[in-house]
Amino acid sequence: MSSQLSLAQLAHSSRFKRKSPAYEYDSYADEYHALHGQNKPKSPIAITSAADEDAEFMADYDRLMHNRDEIKAEHANKDFEAISGHSLDRILQCMRHVRESLKTDPRDQGKVIYPIDLVLMVILLARICGCISAPSIARYYKDHYLELQLWLPDVPPPNRMISRSTINTVMRMFSEEEIQELLTLYFSSPAASVQELSQCDEQRERPDGLLDTCGLDGQEMRSSFVRGVASRKRKGAHGVTLFNCTTKTILRSHTVAKKNQETNALLQMLPNLSVHGKVIMGDALNSGVKVSTAIIAHGAHFLLGMKANAGNSELSDHIGAIFAREAAKPEGMREWLVAEFTEKGHGRIERGVIELLPSSKLDPRIKNPHPEVKSIVRYTKYCTYLNNGEVVKETASERYFICSLEFSEQTLLQVKYSILDYWGIETHHGILDDPRVFNQDAVQGCNPNFLSNTLGINKIALNVLTSVRHFEAKRHSSNNLMSFAETQQFLSQRSVAFQLWHLVRCFNSDLLSSEEET
Repeated sequence: MSSQLSLAQLAHSSRFKRKSPAYEYDSYADEYHALHGQNKPKSPIAITSAADEDAEFMADYDRLMHNRDEIKAEHANKDFEAISGHSLDRILQCMRHVRESLKTDPRDQGKVIYPIDLVLMVILLARICGCISAPSIARYYKDHYLELQLWLPDVPPPNRMISRSTINTVMRMFSEEEIQELLTLYFSSPAASVQELSQCDEQRERPDGLLDTCGLDGQEMRSSFVRGVASRKRKGAHGVTLFNCTTKTILRSHTVAKKNQETNALLQMLPNLSVHGKVIMGDALNSGVKVSTAIIAHGAHFLLGMKANAGNSELSDHIGAIFAREAAKPEGMREWLVAEFTEKGHGRIERGVIELLPSSKLDPRIKNPHPEVKSIVRYTKYCTYLNNGEVVKETASERYFICSLEFSEQTLLQVKYSILDYWGIETHHGILDDPRVFNQDAVQGCNPNFLSNTLGINKIALNVLTSVRHFEAKRHSSNNLMSFAETQQFLSQRSVAFQLWHLVRCFNSDLLSSEEET
């Protein structure tokens, strides 16, 4: 595979091949229908007026949505002819970036039928349409062959349909670093502003001036296993993710063998990310001095949970004692700042109380290895569980944090919304595990590359689906978002051109716009 194709060469391979005398699209179409028959027609979906964005690019959206009453594979060239040169250029630039990002292909290039970047693009398009397994991806390719033939470079003749074994082989071939670079560089832009998220009930309304909160957490691939190990309790992969909990965007992930290796994963991810000015949260497992030092070194702030582990046993006990002494003071003598919130849902009422004290309360004789600790936090959560309106159980729990933000009312607000936002990373885990969306828990395998690349492609696809959900809601002037499963179904009912249009719209627009200026 040539990884250095220029934009002009890619254009010759895809955009202009339809008009090239050497390109036998009609004969490919005849052969395809003789071998495989026709696609099932797909129903159109009505839309409202155009959004206030790039006029030409948005006009292509309208043309793709209204191109015909029934979308069939033999009419794929109508989409190709309808779309503008501006959108074509953006699609080609996107594909070129994907191609140049993938440099690992150990196969004999003289015998390669399916280039590695072509297979990745097919997998990604299929994944956002709900095709998760290798057989379903192969079926997606077969059903959309003529459209893929027009849009993607190096698609083989129709007598060379892709197989599930080819898909699985390629999934084991490229490295985790290559997929993560694709995610971080090209598909990690926020899907919507915080204000737009709050209008769709995807985020809480908040005061101005708060920093984004990024959460670190791990997630087992439950059906994975380790070759040669009899016990299935030992998992083949544990995915660690840094997730922007404020904008609902995955920034990067890294696969490790065991849960206790999450800290090392963060240390590897941070140099590849722009986290300056953000608040990074982690649970007590990932609150060691290496983590706090690395966060400060990269220009971010930390809000880290404290327990009797990760070298924090003495410090955690000391913080608990400080808050106990403060609580024992008469109410008018307490020096802490306090914020509260109440949330209802899922059969319970949660009340949170956040208390903030300056780090000057820490005794210098107590071991504190963390740099730049400026505030300490106690977070108390009271839960009331209901059944048909009756209280069935009440619980209370306390957690302690150290924070690198100065003791102030603004920091109290920041801590409150950071704690509220942080649990968005658990929601993101639920979407990945949902059998109707990515069904990640059902992925069986032991090959490290296969497992890490499955995780990485799912992260890219999830960011794309998040963007599509908010784009379509905004376009319809609606505050009701489609579910992720509904978004996959929505995309699967449209043409490859439409799917590519959305994929390119999610692509890092700064990269494309800078190339256009050049």
